[in-house]
Amino acid sequence: MNENLSVKRLLDEKLIRAIELYNSTNYLSRVNSSGRFILLMSSIECLISQKENDQEIINIIQEAQEKIKNLNLEKEVIDSVTGSLTFMKSESIKRSGKQLVLDLFSDSQEKFNDLNPVDFFSKAYDLRSKLVHEGKVETKVLKIENAQMQEFAISCLKKYYDKYYS
Repeated sequence: MNENLSVKRLLDEKLIRAIELYNSTNYLSRVNSSGRFILLMSSIECLISQKENDQEIINIIQEAQEKIKNLNLEKEVIDSVTGSLTFMKSESIKRSGKQLVLDLFSDSQEKFNDLNPVDFFSKAYDLRSKLVHEGKVETKVLKIENAQMQEFAISCLKKYYDKYYS
């Protein structure tokens, strides 16, 4: 019983954060399409649950972390590298996000920018990464100005709510 309450509370927190970010886009003008895009993408990312990678991969990562800790390097470098490796023990956000979108849209024929939802999520995630890490506002497939992020984000939120709360 307590475990079910903990899971529900986690779902509630995820959904609340997602809705807060989604609603925050209403305060950005259409001129700030980059900010809107990031918030809309982030609202979807709030719903993602990352699973652990296979134990074999986790074991290799732990071995690598131990070897790195024994290197004659600055503590800051060792902490940075071993910390980065810790994140690799879980599936990537992109991979987990694609699985979430597949689950949410499994019986849907919806298209976003002429892409199925999983492909749209993948391309939108790539665009988000380009924007945040390189300052780019387009990829070969999507441009921030014409990406159907608002429609995609609200569809994800509604489907998530229907799946876990209806």
